[in-house]
Amino acid sequence: MQAPLLEPARFVVPGATEVTWNLDEKYLGHTFRNAAGHTEQLGIYDLGLGRGQVLLQPTEAQDVEDVVWLAGRPVELVSTVEPVAGRDKLTILRSVWALDGIDMTAKRLWAREFGKDEGTTLSIDTSPSLAHALVTLESNVGTPIFAVTLGAGGMVFSSDATEAAKQGKSFNGWSIDGTAMFGNAAVLPNQLPGLLVQSLNNQVLQMKCQDGQTFSIKFLLTGRQKSNAEIGSPIYELMPSNGVLRQIRFRGDWPTIRRLSARTTWCHWTRSSASSNRRRVPSLSG
Repeated sequence: MQAPLLEPARFVVPGATEVTWNLDEKYLGHTFRNAAGHTEQLGIYDLGLGRGQVLLQPTEAQDVEDVVWLAGRPVELVSTVEPVAGRDKLTILRSVWALDGIDMTAKRLWAREFGKDEGTTLSIDTSPSLAHALVTLESNVGTPIFAVTLGAGGMVFSSDATEAAKQGKSFNGWSIDGTAMFGNAAVLPNQLPGLLVQSLNNQVLQMKCQDGQTFSIKFLLTGRQKSNAEIGSPIYELMPSNGVLRQIRFRGDWPTIRRLSARTTWCHWTRSSASSNRRRVPSLSG
């Protein structure tokens, strides 16, 4: 049997610090960072057409916090944060961008100023099959939820999802149709070796060791949450086109349920008789 012939190797993004595949592996996302680790350029390369372009060049004051691929269309969502000058108090500007590998364009979907003391963090959860995502903005004054609409055409505030979360109907994973579900708490592992999960609030896990010590871990879910709803039971679905919730009959979870895991991260151990210590925590999975 003759081995298949391969095309000659070619450089497509020489000098890139990091290269990632989109979900259908037809596009590459490339990141260029300087020696200090600051992201200077972000771009996309179309493997089918053999063309690529730098689409976003953050300023020296602009930090890139997250870069994620959408499904359904070769779009990278990028979240950035930067200081704002000329304000009475320390102020930052948070932005969410869409880098489109078909049009080779960069579009700012959303931007908003916040006081540094508001303690804001932004997380993006992408649909497994649609060019759509949920963006959650945590702060000291509330947790609004936004929807990146189909095709990454815009980013809208979802008053329905925000109010549902306040009433205990939080994000409950992705449906078999790739839409976001809201209902009772999603199923998560409640025990790990030597540890008891006490609570989970978004991406902060409160845990208790066998010796009684407690600590919290800030982590990132790399798998898909699984709903605890039964087939045919009522549940709320967020419409990807406008961020509005509607009640439907549950048809099932997205079928590819991967393991839930936590990236290695820095966490603070809280002790009753000692000050907090910072310790490296290995990856968790369940």
